[in-house]
Amino acid sequence: MSWDELCARISQSPCGQMFPGTSCVIGRGSLTPDVVFVGEAPGAAEDEQGIPFVGRSGQLLDRWISFLGVDDRFYIVNVLKCRPPGNRNPTSAEVSVCTPFLNEQLAFLRPRIIVCLGRFAMRFFFPSKKNILAESGKLIDNRFVILPHPSYFIRRGGTGWEEYLEPIKSILSNPE
Repeated sequence: MSWDELCARISQSPCGQMFPGTSCVIGRGSLTPDVVFVGEAPGAAEDEQGIPFVGRSGQLLDRWISFLGVDDRFYIVNVLKCRPPGNRNPTSAEVSVCTPFLNEQLAFLRPRIIVCLGRFAMRFFFPSKKNILAESGKLIDNRFVILPHPSYFIRRGGTGWEEYLEPIKSILSNPE
């Protein structure tokens, strides 16, 4: 299946049409990424533009991408493809509807590293993990890294994220 076919399937699926009046936000970036960043769900700006991480958090995430040196080798996606009403947390039933599509995206993209952005993405991949700060910046299963959501750093003045990204930068600097 081609990427375009997969995107069309997602858009027409219950996951892509979960909340009437919202956009289906598939993702953005390279189809041959070294790193895939996984967030929770689109926010207001993302819903409006149909592109993930374009608001303030997206601007900081773009700085992270430059810091890591993967400007043309990243992809950004969310677990949910549509913005939940009132920007509430997704329910487990909503996540289960979208899980197969996220798994298909990751199988197609085949990144070296998957970065879980925030508590929700962490718990999607690692349901037993509870403390995001205790888990952040560590390589898990030779493929995953958990980071606080960019909004966490924005609330703290937009600084302090570099130390969390150093392990990812180190991994990316070594050939496979």
